[in-house]
Amino acid sequence: MFQPFNESDPILCAESFLKDEVANNLIHQISRGAESVCLKSTADDMIYAQSPGHRAWLWCSREVSATRREELLKELVLELSGNALPGVVGEPEVTAAFAEIYVRAQDVQVIQGMAMTAYHCPVLEQPRAVVGMLRQAVPEDAAVVAEYLAGFMADAFGSPVEPASQLASAEARIGRGDLYLWISEGQPVCMASVSIRTPRHARIGMVYTPQPLRKNGYASALVAGVCSLLLAEGRVPVLYADVVNPDSNKVYRSLGFKECGTVIEFDFGTVLPG
Repeated sequence: MFQPFNESDPILCAESFLKDEVANNLIHQISRGAESVCLKSTADDMIYAQSPGHRAWLWCSREVSATRREELLKELVLELSGNALPGVVGEPEVTAAFAEIYVRAQDVQVIQGMAMTAYHCPVLEQPRAVVGMLRQAVPEDAAVVAEYLAGFMADAFGSPVEPASQLASAEARIGRGDLYLWISEGQPVCMASVSIRTPRHARIGMVYTPQPLRKNGYASALVAGVCSLLLAEGRVPVLYADVVNPDSNKVYRSLGFKECGTVIEFDFGTVLPG
């Protein structure tokens, strides 16, 4: 049986979940949403969390046997019957097993997406000195932030994005105070965000340096600066890196980030008639 839960549920502080909390930190944010679908097994050994229109996050306790896991996944798919699910994210073995059951039940096709390594940084290792300074983005930075958001999305998804289409998002993120820039010679040269704060962690994302400015240490300096702010808050910085991007993984490891598992995306789509 599955039942609803929210951000204050004891399952999010249970020892079994805490072992995998870094890789699954987005579940905290999803569970805060009034319109999110958040379900847990009665034994507190599986979590399903989805915000409207987005991939669901799936977590299963390490102590669960393969037989028990399959039973839970079949029960979960039945519980979701009639709901269109864009995709799912989670630990590779669990998520692949869910995708296989879901595809059979819903008659949809599945496409494997990005695999990401989850990292946390309990102790920061300072990088080499880089000329410049960290600064929180301000409204006057909206145009350059929009340009950087477009560049980040083009890198992440492989298709061009017009900076003008990102201006509203840039203004909103700046207004929330979650965007930081590295400033060199008076100009922004790198961007990073703090997208999620949970009781124990804070997630860094959207790390982006324009192509002509790369290999200067700006990303290392900016991420290190943001990590210092988060550690001072009493939160451990966490982030995800594409497993096939050696440069970003190397940067994060050099700063003291430690691997905490892998998550993988699967997307679902309608099967077209033959």
